[in-house]
Amino acid sequence: MLLNHTSGIRNYTDIEEFWKIAATAVEKDSMVALIKRQPFDFSPGSEWNYSNSGYFLLGYIIEKASGQSYSSYVLNNVIKKAGLENTFVNRWDSILTNRAKGYMKDKNGWQNAFYISMEGPYSAGAIISTVEDLYKWNTALFDNKIISSSSLTKMTIPYLQQYGYGLGIDTFHHHLSIGHSGGIPGFVSYLVRFPADNIVIVVLSNNGGNSPAIANALAANLFGMPVIPPYKHKETKIDSTILNRYTGKYVLGSSDTLQVIKKDGKLYRRKPGSDIELKPESDTKFFYADDSDRQVEFDIAASGKVVAAFFINAGIKEKMIRL
Repeated sequence: MLLNHTSGIRNYTDIEEFWKIAATAVEKDSMVALIKRQPFDFSPGSEWNYSNSGYFLLGYIIEKASGQSYSSYVLNNVIKKAGLENTFVNRWDSILTNRAKGYMKDKNGWQNAFYISMEGPYSAGAIISTVEDLYKWNTALFDNKIISSSSLTKMTIPYLQQYGYGLGIDTFHHHLSIGHSGGIPGFVSYLVRFPADNIVIVVLSNNGGNSPAIANALAANLFGMPVIPPYKHKETKIDSTILNRYTGKYVLGSSDTLQVIKKDGKLYRRKPGSDIELKPESDTKFFYADDSDRQVEFDIAASGKVVAAFFINAGIKEKMIRL
C-alpha cells in the first residue's frame, strides 16, 4: 500500500505544518511524528492518493531492516549495480560539482526557487542524477539487474489509478508507457519507457518546466505524429462577446474534463481551487496564462457555432468532445 499509494496516509506535502519546517534539516523521527498525527485520508486499501509520506516511511524501513543508512543502501544496491556515475542521495550539506540550481518564474520575473532541505524529501525525492544516469538506471531495472523478473512484473502491474509499485502504467497514443514524474520547487523530472518500442525518454528541468509534456512531444516526434514547434504566445484584443460560444465542458481522451468559463469579460479554464486565464491569441485560439505552453483552439462555422475544439499541450494537438 505504501508503494502504490493506497495506504490512506496523509501526504506530508499537503500538511501546512511541514512547509514551516521544510527549509530545516528536520530529523526523521520528527517527520514520522508529523505524519503520525494526521488522520487517514481514507480506509487503507480502499482508494488511491499520491503520498510522499509512504515513500518517506519506506526509506526509514530500509534503514531499520538493513542496518544501513538509506544513502549507503541506495549506493550499494542501486547506484553501483546500475553503473551510475553521477547519481547521489542529496543532503543539505552536500558539495557537488556542476549541481544545477532551481528557478521559478512569477509576475516579477525569474526567482530562485523556494529552498527545501533534503531531509524532508529523503526517500520520497532526494536523488540527484543526470539524463544519462537515469537512462542507465531504467535499463538496469528492466534488464533485471536491480530486482528479479518476478518483482519487476509486480512493479509494473497497474493497480488503482493505473499505478504500479512506484511506476505509472499508461498508454500514449496506443503505445504502452511505463514511467514517473517528480518535482520539488524549481525542478521537474520525467522518465518514461515505451517497452514495445524500445524507447526511453528522460526530461529534466531546473526552471519548473513541464517535463512530462516535453517528453510527450519528443515521443510524438519519434512515433511520426505532428508536433507544433514552440513559439512565443502573444495576447491580442478581441471582442469579448464572442467568448460566450466557447464556454462549457469538454472531454479530452477517455476521462479528462476541461471546463471553460467566462468571467469579467475573460475566458478561464476552471480548476478546483483556482481558475487559469485563457488569453486570446486570435478569435479562435487561446493560451494558458501560466506559461505552460498549453492552448485551446476552436473551429468555428460561418454561423458562429463551434464545430470542433482542440487541446494543445507542448505542441501536441488533440481533439476534445464538447458535452
